[in-house]
Amino acid sequence: MKENKILKENNLEDLIKKFSKSDIVSSIRENYSKENIKYISNYLINDNKYLEKAIVFDEAIKNIKNSIEENGVYKPFYVNYKDNKYEIIIGRKRLRASKELKEENVPCIVFSVDEHEELLMLLADIQDHKEVNMYELSLILNELYTKYNYKLKQLSSLINQSVYQVSNILNLVKLPYEILLDLGNNLTSYGICKTLIYAKKEKVMEYYKFAKKENLSVRSLEKLVKQDKKVSKNFKVDVDENNLSLNIKFENSEDLHRFLKKLNK
Repeated sequence: MKENKILKENNLEDLIKKFSKSDIVSSIRENYSKENIKYISNYLINDNKYLEKAIVFDEAIKNIKNSIEENGVYKPFYVNYKDNKYEIIIGRKRLRASKELKEENVPCIVFSVDEHEELLMLLADIQDHKEVNMYELSLILNELYTKYNYKLKQLSSLINQSVYQVSNILNLVKLPYEILLDLGNNLTSYGICKTLIYAKKEKVMEYYKFAKKENLSVRSLEKLVKQDKKVSKNFKVDVDENNLSLNIKFENSEDLHRFLKKLNK
């Protein structure tokens, strides 16, 4: 089988320059013709090992399944062939949908790239979407940061974001898995998650559940988290979901008044 080898650069700076372009995925698509398409059994294609933690909820692929039922699988999947295995690179949600619909042979563009290049292709695809999946982005950036020793500045250049934002995105993976799954399925926002990164670890889930229940804005949640950081160590938050209430206990009256003053600004 003939595979596509699209990545020639070995120099890290050259790779960063190439994959920081907003049209990189389009450029990849232009490099194949109909002759490159191979039909492969759905069941031979594995989920991507870097993104398998980012479980896709059923609701997220409902429209994709409807489209496949009406039109079939006409858009090729991008897969990496390595160690006699196929692994999805581009088209992960569509792959799951087609498997659930028991589609057999599906059109694929087969690549043969190393793990570093695969990560960069994944990153390019994630950024190519109108709504960037921030959980998936965090997973990929963390792999580049830890496994390939990318510096924050290099990651910043790669995704065209500030070093501060890159640091926030990297730290998303420290949040509880329940929150990350909600983020990956658009059930919460990046702004909420970014705020929770700075909350006390033992209170993250309390804050998240309350913010979700009360539909708090990012700004309101930021006020609570920042105030928690400033008051005494005995500051405690009790969430009563049944009565839709938040009970905050302070060590002294000074902390209470300081909190109220900040909250009313």
